[in-house]
Amino acid sequence: MKLGIVLVLFILLVIVASVFCGHDSRCSGSSENSSFVLVDPPEIFSIVNATNLAFTAEFFSGNVLPPYSSRLPAYGVAQLQLRSSPGSSGDVVYRSRSIYGVLVAEVSFTLYTTEFFGKGEIRNIRASGPVVVTKITANELSIS
Repeated sequence: MKLGIVLVLFILLVIVASVFCGHDSRCSGSSENSSFVLVDPPEIFSIVNATNLAFTAEFFSGNVLPPYSSRLPAYGVAQLQLRSSPGSSGDVVYRSRSIYGVLVAEVSFTLYTTEFFGKGEIRNIRASGPVVVTKITANELSIS
């Protein structure tokens, strides 16, 4: 009886392994053609706008992931996501313009991750116009 149960469990294990690994793969996850990929969750960054100016993101580069927070409303919050692999970075520029299209304020910064499963960091913070940018935490900025 015990031998039969062990045999049935072994057969089920072989079937499950063949379904998930396929015939060409060894389930190592390192094969270039492997469809089994471990995806790290992205790093999330918050930008808090404590001004009466509305900002629009006019530039994204690097490993910033969609959906992009292109609008940063007055007294609002935008969240940006960055791929969490080591050394990932992305540049972001938010601009506020008058109703005539004249530049009123600009805020730019770089999102950066330094280690696996670690927190990201906002670096290279620059501002122009009647705004002050303060780093609240490593991954959160406040525009005031």
